[in-house]
Amino acid sequence: MPSIIPIDNKFTRSIFLIIGVMLFSSCASVKEIAPPRHMGAWLVYWDGERGLSELEAQGGLFDRVSLFAYELDVNGNPQPAPHFKELLPHFLDLSRKKGFEPWVTVVNDFQVEGDKALPKDVQLLKRILSDPELRRNHAASLAEKVSSDGFVGLDLDYECLTVSDQNNFRNFVSELSQELQRRNLRLNVVLEPQQGPLPFPGTEDLTVMGYYLHGEHNGPGPIATPDFISKLNQRLSGNTSGSHYLALSLGGFSWSPERKVSQVDWDSGQKLTNGVKVKRDSLTGVPYALLEDGTEVWFEDPESLQRKWEAAEKADFSGLMLWRLGGNDYSLFQLLQNYRNRQQRGNR
Repeated sequence: MPSIIPIDNKFTRSIFLIIGVMLFSSCASVKEIAPPRHMGAWLVYWDGERGLSELEAQGGLFDRVSLFAYELDVNGNPQPAPHFKELLPHFLDLSRKKGFEPWVTVVNDFQVEGDKALPKDVQLLKRILSDPELRRNHAASLAEKVSSDGFVGLDLDYECLTVSDQNNFRNFVSELSQELQRRNLRLNVVLEPQQGPLPFPGTEDLTVMGYYLHGEHNGPGPIATPDFISKLNQRLSGNTSGSHYLALSLGGFSWSPERKVSQVDWDSGQKLTNGVKVKRDSLTGVPYALLEDGTEVWFEDPESLQRKWEAAEKADFSGLMLWRLGGNDYSLFQLLQNYRNRQQRGNR
């Protein structure tokens, strides 16, 4: 049996005190990133079957889901997008079963013939917003449509406007908000990341698009980065009453050697790179791979999405909106479930 060396009690207490202070300081310096206080997603009309299937299985993870389903006719009246009538009953039924709020999104795509539409056309939109009577009528028709179809709120996604449209856009948002409030409905204004007019600071929610840093318009790279997202809070324009959501894309892009650009969703991006060496960009945390034919693929995974949310939380975003349901896999929903579990623990 080894001999026992006596240790001075004062010396021992001092050592443990120093170690304790060091451990506390180390823990205190690392701030745990809070999960999103609100989580939502979009379901799109052109991929409704896969989106509804994911809602069937995972709808309980979301506070709200928005059906991307309203376009405009040549007179500016809200019209259902293709497949709307088939999607709506199932969507509303799932909202009741799974407990998420059913919202709807209107976008300035104009129907011109049958199922054909002019995407993000602004000429008719500018004419509506610049005419006080047309603007008021447009706000009233939108609010009535949202109410009659059974939604609780409207996502306003009017894109490609410029700063010159600022006053007209602000007046329209104010009038639309009033029309919706009269019917006990809510408004969320979707903002482009780096351009476009801003609404008056008010009670409506704001969602900033956190994507398209790279895409069809340029060369290979991540669809968003933490640094890109950290600067998007400038788009909140002093709004302190409503919730601030960051919209993150779950997809990415591939660039062929001929620079043909194609979108990839969460699942297909990972399948494309199966069996290929995948690297992770050291600055952004986004995975990418070079395929045998020379195609470069940038996509998302749980780690890259987590890093983006960390940047968003530090930039004072409280909610997360995901573009979009359909084409996702278990790893995404496991991450969202972890967020939901942490939310629930924090509310106890």
